[in-house]
Amino acid sequence: MNSTPRCLFRDWRTFACSLRFQSSVRGSEDNQLSGWRKSFKERGEWTSKFELFSPKTSSEGLIMRMIRAPIDLRPGVIKRWWKNKKEEYEMFEQSYIPDRHEILGNDLAAAHFVMYRGGKVKFSNENKWRAGKEHGLPNQKEPGYDLEAVDASDVNLYYQGLFNFKDLKYLKSLRLRNCRHMDDWCLDYISGELGTLEELDLQNCQNITERGLACLYRLQHLRYLNVNGIPQNRSFELTCLLLEETIPGLTIEGVDYVKQ
Repeated sequence: MNSTPRCLFRDWRTFACSLRFQSSVRGSEDNQLSGWRKSFKERGEWTSKFELFSPKTSSEGLIMRMIRAPIDLRPGVIKRWWKNKKEEYEMFEQSYIPDRHEILGNDLAAAHFVMYRGGKVKFSNENKWRAGKEHGLPNQKEPGYDLEAVDASDVNLYYQGLFNFKDLKYLKSLRLRNCRHMDDWCLDYISGELGTLEELDLQNCQNITERGLACLYRLQHLRYLNVNGIPQNRSFELTCLLLEETIPGLTIEGVDYVKQ
């Protein structure tokens, strides 16, 4: 018996055609397999109407990243985390509560808010300041309590807390000394909401710049502005000068226009 293998192809052309045919068959099989790996939606098959309510993005990636992330228990990291949580709680606690203003009225609600946090208030029909945690204040709306002055110096007041000063039609004086969270956004809200202000004390509010100071042009009744202890530059001094020219009778304390 002859052990020599028999040639399957007559010539090289037949061999090349056979290779092309095998490659085309193999490609069609690969395409079919890749189609089986697609989801129902990608293959164009029927899906339920509840598909409209399914989330567009999966949270699986975020959850896995949180699980795999290393836990840092260094004292500095824990201290910073606790500080951020305390600030978040204080911001939430100072948020505007419509029911409180509905029951007390805007003036009494603002007075309760300030005195509870260690500040002082004065009403238009009184000559002395009230201090302490809501000492002697009514627990419901009463006539005759028109809030005239607020002293929130050294109070840990955030931007969210300023919403409690809403619609104070008789407020003339606002003192915010050493309020480290006061910034340009806070001045923007104050200038837009407290149009009756005549006195504004911003001493040692380090986060205030000339951009926030420029918003005070809206306070056309303003007569006194204290900016002592605020970092200043040429733009800050120029803004103060423009404010004095824009608001008649305004005096700004704590800025030196002739500084070289």
